[in-house]
Amino acid sequence: MFNFIESALFPSLGSLGLLLLGWVVQKYLVPFLSTDRKKKLAEHILLIADDVTDYFVLKYPTSN
Repeated sequence: MFNFIESALFPSLGSLGLLLLGWVVQKYLVPFLSTDRKKKLAEHILLIADDVTDYFVLKYPTSN
């Protein structure tokens, strides 16, 4: 019985967590980014994050 609860509990909590995260993003982050200046700032941050991830992929090619 414990294995059933353990195997069903954690994936369902993860799914509920993703649903909650999606709701929070839709309710608070999307209206915040509605102005053009904030959209440009978000795009700039996205470009920086993309460069950082590309750097780490090149530095550690065998790591996941």
